[in-house]
Amino acid sequence: NVGEDQVGDRSLLDRVRERLDLGPDVPDVTIAASLAAIAANSDTRGRWLAAFGSPLGRWLASRGRDLNTTLNTLIAMTPRPH
Repeated sequence: NVGEDQVGDRSLLDRVRERLDLGPDVPDVTIAASLAAIAANSDTRGRWLAAFGSPLGRWLASRGRDLNTTLNTLIAMTPRPH
């Protein structure tokens, strides 16, 4: 399992925020919850579906972001389960 300390790590949250150009509109808890949902899945399809259905995925979709590119970036930044 991926520990909560990994997905809630300040440096990871900051990197995700910067890489996805989220700005201050998205709370850290939203990013951390999304990372935790993705990290709970080991297979590619499960990780993508978790990202899509996550709070951050829904926020990105509501703003008309390019979900394929953005979610793939988010998934790549998310630790995999052990």
